[in-house]
Amino acid sequence: MPETSPASPASPASPASPRIDTSKPHPARVYDWFLGGKDNYPVDEALGRQITAMEPTAKYGARHNRWFMQRATRMLAARLGVRQFLDIGTGIPTEPNLHRVAQTAAPEASVVYVDNDPIVLAHAEALLRGTPEGVTRYLQADAREPAKILELAGGILDFDRPVAVSLIALLHFIPDDQGAYDIVRTLVDALPSGSHLVLSRFEPCLQDEGDRHTLHLRARPARHYIVKPCSA
Repeated sequence: MPETSPASPASPASPASPRIDTSKPHPARVYDWFLGGKDNYPVDEALGRQITAMEPTAKYGARHNRWFMQRATRMLAARLGVRQFLDIGTGIPTEPNLHRVAQTAAPEASVVYVDNDPIVLAHAEALLRGTPEGVTRYLQADAREPAKILELAGGILDFDRPVAVSLIALLHFIPDDQGAYDIVRTLVDALPSGSHLVLSRFEPCLQDEGDRHTLHLRARPARHYIVKPCSA
C-alpha cells in the first residue's frame, strides 16, 4: 500500500472534523452523487435528480469532465514530463484522484490540492495517500485569493520549474464580477515557461432565469480548453 506523505503545517493529514450541514444540498456532494460516489446525503441526491430531470446529460457531463481531468493529467505526466501539479478547487476525493493519475505515470510527481470547503477538508486525509517518492499536500485556501495560494504552494512546489495548474469545474462558481479573469491571470503570470493550464467549466444556459438558470448553469456539459504551455 502506498505510504502517506507527511503533512506540512498548511496541509493537515488528520484535520479536525468540521461542522457539515446535511439539511441543505451542497455543490460538492451533488457533484459526488453525479459521479456515483457515496459522500452525499438524501438532500443532495434530491437536487441531483431535479437537475437531471431538467438536464438529462448532467450526470454524463460531470463524469466526462472527470475523465478529461484524468486524460489531461496522464498526458502531462507521461508524455510531456510535467512533475508538479497545482489543483485548485479539488472537491470531494473520487478515485482515481489527480495525484493517483500523475504518480502512476511519474511516482516522483508533486501534487498540491487546494480547497476551502469544510466538506473537502473532512476528506483531506484521502488526498494525502501518495507515493513514497512523490509529494502530496493539501492546502486550505480560497480560489478567489490566488496570491495567497501561490505563496502557500511556493513552500512546496518549485516555481522555477514547470507547473500544471488545474481549474477543473471551478470557474462557473466564480462570477466575472468576483474576478474570474483576474484569478486565472494571476495564476498564469506566476508560472514559468513550459507550464500548463488545464481548465474546464460548465457552459451557461441563458434562456432561463432565477434558480432554474442557476441549475442549468451548473448542469451543462463542461467545455474543455486545450492544454497549452504558458510563456514566461
